[in-house]
Order: sequence, then C-alpha cells, then structure tokens
Amino acid sequence: MRAITLLTPQTYDLTNQPTSLTLTTLPLPTPSESQVLLRITATAITPYELSWPAPPSAPTPRIPAHDVAGTVISSASPLFKAEDEVFALLPYDGQGGMAEYAVCDVRFLARMPKGMEAVEAASVPRATLTALQACGGLEGGERVLVMGGTGAVGRMAVQLARRGVGERGVVVAVGGFGCKVLEGLGASLVVNYKEVEGGRWEDIVRKRVEGGEIDVLVDCLGGESLERGTEL
Repeated sequence: MRAITLLTPQTYDLTNQPTSLTLTTLPLPTPSESQVLLRITATAITPYELSWPAPPSAPTPRIPAHDVAGTVISSASPLFKAEDEVFALLPYDGQGGMAEYAVCDVRFLARMPKGMEAVEAASVPRATLTALQACGGLEGGERVLVMGGTGAVGRMAVQLARRGVGERGVVVAVGGFGCKVLEGLGASLVVNYKEVEGGRWEDIVRKRVEGGEIDVLVDCLGGESLERGTEL
C-alpha cells in the first residue's frame, strides 16, 4: 500500500527536517482478532501533531495522522462487518492513517452517522473525546464557560456542555473568528473577545451570568485565558 511516512524514529518535529515526510510503499497491515482492516477514505491531522514526540515503541518508518474515516475491509469482530462506513482514532503507539489502509482496534471504532461525509467524520474523534473528558461529568444546571469555543475542541465542548447542563444550565462560549456559529451549537451567551473594548471579556460574563460566577471552566487555550477564566 502507499503511505506517507516519517523516517525519524522518535520525533514528529519537522522544523529542521523538511524532507522527513516521504511517499513510500509498505506491506498491507494484518489485523489481529480484536482489530479491523480499514480502507482509509479521509484522515485528519492536528496543527500540533507534527511536533509531538512519538512513543519509544512506535514503529519506524512511522505513518502520521490518527483521526480517520474509512470502510471496513475485513473484521473478525461481530461488531463490524465488511463495507461498514466508520470513523476511528488510531493508537499513538501504532501506525496512523495517512495511508491507503490501516488497522484499528474495535474499541476505538464507530459507525459513521448517515449523512455525514468522510472528511467530516475524520475530524471528530480526537476533538470529541478531548471535549468529553471535560464535559462528560456534568449533572445538570451548571454554568459552564468554554474558552476557545470556535476551535475544534471548543465547538464539541459547547455541544456536549449544552447536552450535559440541560435547559436549566448556562453555556458561555468565548472565542474570536466565527463566534456566531456557537449560538446554533447551544451556547447561551457568546462573547467575541476581539470586539470587547480593552479585551475584558470576563466583565461581560460577570454581568450576563446570574451570580457572576462559573461552575465549570473548559479552557482550550491556556496561558492568560486560563488565569482570567479561573477568576470567575
């Protein structure tokens, strides 16, 4: 099969290695009893993935990109069958999805919803699971602040937060470009920090949220935004 590979064994850092990504031919992977063989239709790569260190156990040459969508070619599991359209998160200590085929454990595989395109499905796994770690424990009625709401994780967090807090809860999203879309995703209040005089978005949150306080902070940015968010 054809694949894009990284020739360096322990790093994805391409800063000084502009030729490390190579189109090559590799043997077709063989799935175990707990895996399925996928024909990759689409794959997504995060902006930071190319600078993440690879686990020492990672194979070399290494195939990057671990969020994928594709079609099941073969499966020993009763959960999936050939021709199923799926999306998956491939393990970081194994091969990624920037190839024609990949193997994936059935634990990290899901059927693609009807009407969803492969390129959309490939963008879902990592962002959604990250957001779920932050919002999965909501019990209802909380006031949730999502910082960086317009990013991939932020958009998923807004939707999961709305589902978790219910109608009694409040979901506040702070972001920049593309903020208007967040209202349709379930945000009660959307603040575009670029349009706030002096950049004091937290003052708006204090005024608009009952009690002026936040119960749960989901910060997708870090740094100064985290410090300012925790003050609420």
